[in-house]
Amino acid sequence: MIIILTIKRRMYLALKTKKSLIDVGVPRENIYIIEGYDRLDYPDMKRPHLLLIEAFFDKWLPVALDLNEHCYYVECGTLFKENPYNIEKQFNKINWLGYIRHNKSYTTGTKCLYIPRQIIQLLYYEPPEKKKYGHIDRVIRNYGEERDILFILERSITFLQDYESDWGTKH
Repeated sequence: MIIILTIKRRMYLALKTKKSLIDVGVPRENIYIIEGYDRLDYPDMKRPHLLLIEAFFDKWLPVALDLNEHCYYVECGTLFKENPYNIEKQFNKINWLGYIRHNKSYTTGTKCLYIPRQIIQLLYYEPPEKKKYGHIDRVIRNYGEERDILFILERSITFLQDYESDWGTKH
């Protein structure tokens, strides 16, 4: 199952992401869209970038756990070059299939992650400490590397829609 995480005011991006997935061959019934936290609802928050990782653990992860199957985490605003179902995976690891940049020491952008059921359970029952929360890409990378459960595909199967992020970054 593919679960796209978005916010209400970015639903148009999530719908474009869904269309992109359908265009590369993903059945529409295999795609869910869920809403996370919008920084505009938390104007006094000192570190609003934490809302994404909070939404991953508070919103996305329980849905994935309830589905009781392998799931894909996808961020809204992501477009697909390839069907993520057709990518060869390491079934005992988080597979980072879509990102913006990748080098030996850092990967930017958690655009598409394949997360096996047993790792969804591990993330749910043994999450990283909240004090270690930061940008989602750093949290996922650290968590995966600490447990030797991370595989990063050499090429990204995604690219980004054109839009301006909440942080002024044009994609």
